[in-house]
Amino acid sequence: MALAALQGWADTTLGNIADKAGLAPETLSGRFADKRALLDGFAQHIDERMAAGEPVEAEGSVRDRLFDSLMRRFDALAPYRQGVAAVLRELAWRPGVLACAGTGPFRRSLSAIARLAAAPDWGPLRGLQLKGIAIVYLLALRVFLTDDSADLAKTMAELDRRLGQVETLLRALPGVAGRRNPPRPGAPG
Repeated sequence: MALAALQGWADTTLGNIADKAGLAPETLSGRFADKRALLDGFAQHIDERMAAGEPVEAEGSVRDRLFDSLMRRFDALAPYRQGVAAVLRELAWRPGVLACAGTGPFRRSLSAIARLAAAPDWGPLRGLQLKGIAIVYLLALRVFLTDDSADLAKTMAELDRRLGQVETLLRALPGVAGRRNPPRPGAPG
């Protein structure tokens, strides 16, 4: 990520990364076939850092637990912010990147966020639930990338606002108001 921040992701090669890490190029390429695989490994590293430490407070609402889980992710990303921004700037508009946003490593990370938050599983609607988490995360990520506050106050405010919007939307849906968890298709009302 340091190299991506300095020279851009497109100009960063696996050879550059191996040199920076003090590894033989074949050692790095033996673990990561290409830069995409390296990004997948980075995402897994962030997932692990996010989940490390004390469990998320079990007593709060799902919204509170999602807030805590997502903030843990931003805390884990904080040391790499400039590199992540460089990667996202260069990859965001490439063909196929947005189409893959709900698959592979990103979906794994979204599932890790939901698990950490102990979010109820929506069963057949789990994909929709993860897409909702993705939207909240990506909107807050835009703020995080430029948040210059020491305590990520701007990121926290954006995350709280977006989770509040989702909560309001879920309450407005027929059959959801007054329930702790969204209804499952075919379940008795």
